[in-house]
Amino acid sequence: MALDLEGNILWERFYAGEYGLIRSRDLAVLENGNVVIVYRECLSYQSCGSGIDKRLRLLCIDPDGNELWTSTIGEYYLSGAQTENLIELDNSQLLVSFFREIGQGVRRAPVLLWVSPEGEVLQQYDFEFVSLGNYISDLFLTEAGNIIGVGASNTYLGEDFYGGVGWVFSMTQSGELNWERMYLDNSGGLHLGVLNCGIETEDGGLIFGGFLEDTILLQQTAWLLKLDSAGCYHPNCEEGLQFVDVEEVAAPPSSVSTYRVYPNPISGGAVLQLEALVDMPRAARAQWMDAYGRHLAEHALDPLPLQNIPVGDWPPGVYFLRLMEESGRALQVLRVLVE
Repeated sequence: MALDLEGNILWERFYAGEYGLIRSRDLAVLENGNVVIVYRECLSYQSCGSGIDKRLRLLCIDPDGNELWTSTIGEYYLSGAQTENLIELDNSQLLVSFFREIGQGVRRAPVLLWVSPEGEVLQQYDFEFVSLGNYISDLFLTEAGNIIGVGASNTYLGEDFYGGVGWVFSMTQSGELNWERMYLDNSGGLHLGVLNCGIETEDGGLIFGGFLEDTILLQQTAWLLKLDSAGCYHPNCEEGLQFVDVEEVAAPPSSVSTYRVYPNPISGGAVLQLEALVDMPRAARAQWMDAYGRHLAEHALDPLPLQNIPVGDWPPGVYFLRLMEESGRALQVLRVLVE
């Protein structure tokens, strides 16, 4: 689907579909304007379980959505987790990451594939780990042209098992590993660490975002990790596991009102109940939008904890109710299903 900056659909296309089940994971807009999409496909709708019944494919389309080529780059066990990633390299080749399963949920180490602009696999890199609970969640290029990958790893240090830790690696675009590091919360207790995404800073450093989970209390905390260009949390670090001194920063109290609506689903032409879940509701206006982002209606709101909002006589489908302050700043968007 292609949209303009106003949210209007320019075109919509459907691809593949000759087999059972499609899962799209990532896409890259290339320098020439074409778009490449990485997706997985079950070979049979009836057998889309654990087993060699899936394949990883690339689809290339032009800026108008016309299909240019489709390529199968692997057939293997695939888990339910969607961890495929796709970026374009400086020489117009594509880099794809994924991980396989041995079966019954047991993972192999992640794989990187170098793919030609025409969809032909040129090169493969297999990571090697003592543990098999590793995956790549994001890939990006630095200004110096290095590939940075980020994700999670189940890690041993000697005979000690540390569970899940943040994992980052740097690699040349030709496939030579520069370094790889792992990061563990040093605040005590059993903490699972996962890094989901990253960016390069103006000074060449690296910032990654993810979460820490207390595996005893089952509580999660957002995790922001700042490293230097060599992936070191501590200066001049060595290869392997780094213990990170996590500083907890209290989030400021939220001043955004929280609302709920009911009944949902609701019949067209009926009245929706809007309830504020805070003591001082701040929404002054409510704006209806359809699934394409088009404005349908707008209503003034009273500063009451419970009030009625009429639902238009629209066709059945999904609609969105945007709640705004008097200034026009959006507070919350609620999804409403009209039957």
